[in-house]
Amino acid sequence: MSRFVVSLALFVAIGFVNSSLLKASQSDWLTDLTGADANLLKQEITVNLKSGVQYHRLDIPLRFVRYKLKKGDHFYFIATKLSQDPDTLASLNNLASADELKQGDVILVPNARGVFREPNEADLGTPSIQVKVPNLLKQLSIKKVSSSKLVETSFDFKFYPGRRFDTAERNFFKGVVFRHPLPGARKSSDFGWRKDPIHGRSSFHGGIDLAAPVGTQVSAASSGEVVFVGDRGGYGKAVLIRHQFGYITLYGHLSKILVSKGQKVSTGDFIANVGKTGRVTGPHLHFEVLKEGKQRLPVFDRQHR
Repeated sequence: MSRFVVSLALFVAIGFVNSSLLKASQSDWLTDLTGADANLLKQEITVNLKSGVQYHRLDIPLRFVRYKLKKGDHFYFIATKLSQDPDTLASLNNLASADELKQGDVILVPNARGVFREPNEADLGTPSIQVKVPNLLKQLSIKKVSSSKLVETSFDFKFYPGRRFDTAERNFFKGVVFRHPLPGARKSSDFGWRKDPIHGRSSFHGGIDLAAPVGTQVSAASSGEVVFVGDRGGYGKAVLIRHQFGYITLYGHLSKILVSKGQKVSTGDFIANVGKTGRVTGPHLHFEVLKEGKQRLPVFDRQHR
């Protein structure tokens, strides 16, 4: 049994436990998606599926394995190979989109389908299990993790067996919610590590830069509530909009702000004008997507780029 998996409470089986599966060899790390450990995991997911969907409980206690992405791996490929639900992998690994994962990243894969939620998030209305998720979860978004640097601590989560995202949350994850704030604009700087154009050192760029003349109208990427307007240090004049499911969008280096704090906006509403305020080398819009306070790779609805 995995040594790091969860607290003792997780090993209290609810209902019948398939002892033949539990006696099989179980590894903390999944080295490939087709071997014996992967097949065992798929069997456990299948056994837990019926009880999870129908009764919101598990026939086999919850456990997790780690998998390090190899060349050619992608989110939906992994989910399909392991017979796992994309909603489960997304909620457990705190992913904002399938495009966040890349070669070398490490993800956690559970032996059951369902939705994971932090304790302070709204209850989903069906029975849940209190679980402890390995600390690896907190390191996944943009950092590569090596096995020598893993910290064997854990965080409290609620697990809802058999649950799935509702349509709205799934649309956020699939990248069909956010529309381009400057359609047709040239991307002058991408998300990720880069050579900083001002001091020349390597630094992480937590959004994308969209080049446009001063005064170009900036539109809201999705509906929500304006939670900040004003000067924001290196971002210059900025607007922050809060959306559903812990998402926030940030619009920086503005010349003029057209909305006020607390105002409700709809997708496509004009909220500001492009400028060159703050720490810039020329006029552009700096755009960020944040989920649960972390900068994420912006993914736009392909029909409205």
